[in-house]
Amino acid sequence: KNLKFINNNQNLIKVINSLYNIAKNDKTIPKSYTKKINNLINNKNYYECIIEFIFYIILEKKQPIYLDSIVNETIENILNFY
Repeated sequence: KNLKFINNNQNLIKVINSLYNIAKNDKTIPKSYTKKINNLINNKNYYECIIEFIFYIILEKKQPIYLDSIVNETIENILNFY
């Protein structure tokens, strides 16, 4: 039930699409990674997308990704909800 709610959350979908647009235009991010994210988006698996982004940003990316505060607040709100 919670997973369905997460995958249908419009705020999360907006965040995922913003992060995907940043990732696909970042030459330091491997095409295989953006292809994997694109497949998850096409399958409407936004929960897995956000997990992939969080792991990549924290563990793999050498420099932080900067977004406006509204996107950061949305991510925090979604994570704090659970």
